[in-house]
Amino acid sequence: MIGVDRGGRLARRLLSVLALLLVAGGAAEARAASTTLQTGFMDNAVLKLPDADRNAWLGRAKSVGASVMRINLRWDDAARVRPGPGAGTDPTWVGYDFALVDAQVRSATAAGMSVLLNVGRAPAWAQEGGRPKSFSATTGAWKPDPYAYNEFMTAVARRYSGTVADPLVAGRTLPKVENFQIWNEPNLNLYLGPQYENGKPFAPIRWRELLNAGYAAVKAVQPGANVVAAGLAPFGDPVSANAPRTRPVAFLRSALCLDRALKKTCSDVTRADTFSLHPYAVDRPSRSAYDADDATVPDLSRITTVLKAARAARTVGPKLPRTWVTEVSYDSSPPDPKGIPLATRARYISEVMWRTWRAGAEKVIWYLMRDDAPTPSFASTYQSGIFYRDGRRKSDARAFRFPLLVTGSNAKRMNVWLRTPSAGTTAVQVRRGGKWATVNKGKLPVNGVASVKVPRSEVTAVRAISGKATSYVWTVK
Repeated sequence: MIGVDRGGRLARRLLSVLALLLVAGGAAEARAASTTLQTGFMDNAVLKLPDADRNAWLGRAKSVGASVMRINLRWDDAARVRPGPGAGTDPTWVGYDFALVDAQVRSATAAGMSVLLNVGRAPAWAQEGGRPKSFSATTGAWKPDPYAYNEFMTAVARRYSGTVADPLVAGRTLPKVENFQIWNEPNLNLYLGPQYENGKPFAPIRWRELLNAGYAAVKAVQPGANVVAAGLAPFGDPVSANAPRTRPVAFLRSALCLDRALKKTCSDVTRADTFSLHPYAVDRPSRSAYDADDATVPDLSRITTVLKAARAARTVGPKLPRTWVTEVSYDSSPPDPKGIPLATRARYISEVMWRTWRAGAEKVIWYLMRDDAPTPSFASTYQSGIFYRDGRRKSDARAFRFPLLVTGSNAKRMNVWLRTPSAGTTAVQVRRGGKWATVNKGKLPVNGVASVKVPRSEVTAVRAISGKATSYVWTVK
C-alpha cells in the first residue's frame, strides 16, 4: 500500500490577552511532516477584476487544485483618515473602505477556497515622524504604529468573523476568514523601514511589535483563528547602516531574540501560529542560497531551525509554529524569452513542492494565476502564471495540480513522491518497455502526500493515477 509520509502603552494593552495565550514549557515541541499539502495563489491583478471575470479566474484556479487564496488588504487604502476615539476597532465605521476586499473574500469563499488575508502598509497618519525622502508615505513602510495596527486588526478580525452583516446582500453576513497574515516581507525597506537605526537592527523589533499587536487583536476576536507571520523575502544585503534589505535568517533571529549561535538575547516573546517564507530562487530548486543567512527553496530548514531554537528559549509561542510558503514562482518561456522552458518548469514545480513540504511546509502559494502583460517589458513584469493571459492552461499546469517527483534513480530502488488532487485510490505506475504497469496503490485524502519505493530496473518514466487525473510524468534519466 502507499505509505503516507506524515512599546509601553501597547505592551500594557496587550498584556492581558497575551498572558492568557502563554503556554509554559521547556524544550521545543516536535512537528511531524504534514500528511497533506495545500496549494493556492496570490494574484492582486486578477482579484481586482470585475466580479464575473474574477469568479471565472477563481474557477480556473480551482481546476488546477488550488484551495487557498492569499488576498491583500492594504491598511492605507482601507483607512485613509485617522479614526476618532472608539472608531478604530469598529468594523462598520464609515471612514473605513473594505468594499474591494469584501468582494474578493465573497468570491474566494463562494469558489470553495480558504482565504489568507494579508494586512500591511501603514497609512501616512500611522507612521512616525522623521520620515526621510527615500521613504514615500505611500509605501506605508516607515515605522508603522503598532498601537494603531492593533486597533485596525481588531476591526478586520471583527469584519470577517462571520457575524457582520454584508452591506450588499440583505440577510447575509460577510464570510468568515480564519487566516490572517501580519505584514509582508518585513526584511525589505520596501515594506518596513528603516532596517537599521543607529547601527542596530530596527525593522525586526518593530515587526515583532506589529506581529504581537496583530496577534492579540485577532485572538481577542477569533481565538481559533490562525495568525501567520509575514513571509520573509529570500535574500538580503551585507549589514550596514543604509542596507535596504536584511538577510531573512538574520532578521528572524533578531526578531526572536536569538544571536548567531541561537542563544537567547532578550526575553520578549513573539506570538504567531504560523511563520512563512517567500523562497524565490535565481536558479534550479536544488540550489541553496550562497549566504547561510539567505533562504531559497532548499533552505526552508534554516527558518525552522531558528523557530525550534526560539521555542526552546521561550521567545516564540504559544507553541512551535507551523510553516507555510506564502509566495514562490518561476517565470516561464513562453511567453518570457528569458523564462524557464515549460518542460523544465514542470519539473521545478514538482521539486518546489517536494522540497518545501519535506522541510515542513503545509501550504504553498504560487504567484501568479495568470501572466502579467509585458508592459513595459518582460524583465519588469512577471510571467509566472499557471495560465496565459487569455485563460489557457500552460502545459506545466498538470505539475501544479498533481505534482510527482522521483529521487534516487541511480539506486536499485527509487523514491516516488506525489501530492494527489482528489480523495480516493491513487496508483503509482512505471513505464518499462513502452508499457505502463501499476507497482503500488492505496487510498489518500484530497491533497494527500505519499512517498513510496519502486524498483529502478529498466524504468523510463513514472506517473500516478487518481480517479480520472494523471500526474505529471517524471522521465527517469
